[in-house]
Amino acid sequence: MIGEADRKWLRDLLADRVVFDEPMARHTSLRIGGPADALALPATVDQLIRLVCRARQKGLPLTVLGGGTNVLVTDKGIRGITVGLGGIATPVRLAADNRGGVLVSAHAGVETRRICATALKKGLAGMNFALGIPGTLGGAIRMNAGTAAGQMAGVLTAVTVLTPGGQVKRYPRWMLEAGYRRLGLPVKEPFVILEAEIRLTPANRDELYSEARRLMRRRTASQPAWRPSAGCFFRNPAPDKPAGMLIDQAGLKGAAVGDAQVSTRHANFIFNAGQATAGQVLELADRIRETVRQRFGIILEPEVKIIGET
Repeated sequence: MIGEADRKWLRDLLADRVVFDEPMARHTSLRIGGPADALALPATVDQLIRLVCRARQKGLPLTVLGGGTNVLVTDKGIRGITVGLGGIATPVRLAADNRGGVLVSAHAGVETRRICATALKKGLAGMNFALGIPGTLGGAIRMNAGTAAGQMAGVLTAVTVLTPGGQVKRYPRWMLEAGYRRLGLPVKEPFVILEAEIRLTPANRDELYSEARRLMRRRTASQPAWRPSAGCFFRNPAPDKPAGMLIDQAGLKGAAVGDAQVSTRHANFIFNAGQATAGQVLELADRIRETVRQRFGIILEPEVKIIGET
């Protein structure tokens, strides 16, 4: 729990940009989650750095939430300080490189869709694969977010992080290890991504918009975007064995525990049909895992990050 002395320095640093005992259901795409002891929403990168360094000096647990997508917060909530990055208003910067491309730099709290919109507006190719992917740039990098059309590792050129020791360091792409739904950095946890740089290439704007419309139509037709969810719940075990297909073939489309329900449109989506709890989502996820294991001998691993006190 956050004591009164810690509440005071948080208020002194952030004023009205910190709230206490805040229900995380208000801040996650699943609309689920118990209270955070303290939810901090720094307005500047300097505030963020001072907040993180002070919390580490005091030994307080620190959770960086990003945009609240791709996470399930437990019903008991999150102890310590939860940091949201969406309140840091910084511009998206563009600069030509010496190879005919354009380097796009942005703070980690910038929404991924804003990067996609900027690229389309400027006639820059490379980010259309991320259209419709929710959340922030920092979260997309952490997860190496992507689709069949591409992934973040394919456009990323550098990442700037705040190290556990309080240093700001920039790591070029060749120092990063890309994997399925992960991007490894040569720095120990817990680090905080501050900024990223990606490289895009000039292209025909009309063709980019045409491609964007085609990709979004396909995404809208195959995913329940209007439902409160955290996106795909499980990692794909293999390219030819996507989790959604296995769950569908196991007869689990529409399965439910309370208000936690498997989508009938895309079986790898668990959505909140009303007043679902994290416990119901986890119970349903366990049923899915066990059924798929018995039917196919495959153990599904969560792609959604589960955070909070259990």
